[in-house]
Amino acid sequence: MGGLYGLLGTASGFMVLWYAGLRALRKSGGFKEKLIYSALLVWCTSIVLSEQLGWFPLTTSTLNTALFKPFGKWIDWLVKGSPG
Repeated sequence: MGGLYGLLGTASGFMVLWYAGLRALRKSGGFKEKLIYSALLVWCTSIVLSEQLGWFPLTTSTLNTALFKPFGKWIDWLVKGSPG
């Protein structure tokens, strides 16, 4: 299964998981739990679909590389001073 049908199958599978999860949280979970569940499922969906489409996935590792490493280097530069 590839191409458009694979993408539609993946998206519909995640939609079924989303519906089932929200239905399970309907009685016991509040708005915050539903929001967290939905956000995690959207993130997982984006990672899977980006892999299928050959795009660069947005993972915790890419966030670390893009955000925290430059900020850490900037702090290190502030503490140690500029080289030279």
